[in-house]
Amino acid sequence: MLSNRAARRLLGMSYKLSNSKRRVTISLLKLNDDKHQIPESLSHSSFISVKRDTSSGKTTYHPGSAFYPKYLNINQ
Repeated sequence: MLSNRAARRLLGMSYKLSNSKRRVTISLLKLNDDKHQIPESLSHSSFISVKRDTSSGKTTYHPGSAFYPKYLNINQ
């Protein structure tokens, strides 16, 4: 049986990074969304994960394999 966080990662759903960092949320980004400024190095990726920290207001972009490796292996 998987934990809730592991199951959400496997399904590609958003999740909180850890219990101690409750304000940090990880999610997958839709590529046709124009309101995000995606870095040039990630503009050709098929999946992009977004890390949002609500306490500091920072949003960082990462390759999808950084936070969702099993989801990408299943859905490619």
